[in-house]
Amino acid sequence: MQAQDNRLTTTDSQPILHQFIRASVLTFILLVCFGTVSIAQAAPLQQHTVKSVTTPVERAALLIHPQTEGATVSMTNEKYTFIATGKDTGGAYSLMEVVIGPNSGPPMHTHPKIEESFEVLEGNLTFKSDGKTIQASPGTYVNIPRGSVHAFHNDGDTPAKIRTLVVPAGIEDYFKEVGHRVDRFADPIATTPEDLKKLVSLGPKYGIEFVQTSVASTPN
Repeated sequence: MQAQDNRLTTTDSQPILHQFIRASVLTFILLVCFGTVSIAQAAPLQQHTVKSVTTPVERAALLIHPQTEGATVSMTNEKYTFIATGKDTGGAYSLMEVVIGPNSGPPMHTHPKIEESFEVLEGNLTFKSDGKTIQASPGTYVNIPRGSVHAFHNDGDTPAKIRTLVVPAGIEDYFKEVGHRVDRFADPIATTPEDLKKLVSLGPKYGIEFVQTSVASTPN
């Protein structure tokens, strides 16, 4: 009777042992599968991270001497000296020094893909942007976002000077096509009907749309 009970106990334990073995095998398979998926998912991230760290710098530091370098053009009683152009910056931005003659400034316009920033260096200017008016004296910084309908105007009887940053670059090519090459220290060329016509007609080529066509009065 005692031996029979032992046999029953041994026989009953075999299914439990088989279940344990099957569970262990299943767990091992799942771990292998999930581990493979995790490695496969992590591989692209690791590759991307390494690539971003090892990507070389595309442009070197830019050094320009604005007193001796940079083309200058003039039109509509304004003068543009190109300190840095898209050719220098890989198209990232352009930097210009702009002299605006007395009682002058560009017509109201907009450009949806171009953002402009202005630092007033000399004189007093009135900026208009989407119906808002900004009176800007030397030291004032004005940013015009993409798509804003805007203009600026020199209200004084002496030339005003601003430094203009344009992102991205390209608008300098517009000024070169419309304007006339002049000496950096020459006075701005007075507005002519021909220049004003070119200013407006060539605008769409560079993504610029004019709301006004007059440059003789303070922008509305």
